[in-house]
Amino acid sequence: AVTITEALGTSFLLVQGGDNNATALGPGGCWDDVENPQNYTLRGPPSPVPDPVAIGAMDGAVLGAQLARGPLSVAELLRGYYGTRNGSEVGRPPSSYRRRAFRALVGQGQLEKEVAAVLELLRTLSPTSELLRDVGTQEVVAVARRAAREFSERYVGTGGVASPKWG
Repeated sequence: AVTITEALGTSFLLVQGGDNNATALGPGGCWDDVENPQNYTLRGPPSPVPDPVAIGAMDGAVLGAQLARGPLSVAELLRGYYGTRNGSEVGRPPSSYRRRAFRALVGQGQLEKEVAAVLELLRTLSPTSELLRDVGTQEVVAVARRAAREFSERYVGTGGVASPKWG
């Protein structure tokens, strides 16, 4: 989950102190072509964590956990995760189960702890220390809780993120 914690924490901090119309997550978007997708267009102004970044972070956590179990070539890992000829249910690639796999690896509570830990670390680093200058420990915990809850509701929960659209 470390792949997304910094972006989540800073995104929610920026939204908290900024424009009321700004969002910390999303938007989604659509691909330009079903047969040969080349371009993905967001449906609105990007937040610091648009849907493709969140999905990529979940994939990164799941793939990283697979690599940690033992040696595997990157090509083999990616073919197994994104391909359909791998014994998965109904020919669906394992990537279509990313929400379930991510939820099994990182629960909302663990994600909250990791977001809080990275925000505490960022306090000591410049240039991000400016963003956290007047943020107390209780506020860090509140931001981490909100970030983990909203991320989990949007991307990990049963409602999750809708499949990419084709434009």
